[in-house]
Amino acid sequence: MVSYKIGTVNAYYAKLSMMAVDLTSDIHLMDTISINSQEFKIRKIKKEYLFVDLATKGETVVINADFPVAIGDELVRT
Repeated sequence: MVSYKIGTVNAYYAKLSMMAVDLTSDIHLMDTISINSQEFKIRKIKKEYLFVDLATKGETVVINADFPVAIGDELVRT
């Protein structure tokens, strides 16, 4: 299976369990991605003040974080 980078973490909100991500590829709800070899499914995508089903390349969005992440971590589609 081929894995490729889909974005970079630019902020982490621990109390909300969410992270802001600069996207280099499109993402959809329920996509499986990994950060530092830890996999999780995207359950929430938030653009501005709205929850959406997909986000496109070049956007900055907020997604769920199932575990703590660091600024600069890369998201990889698995």
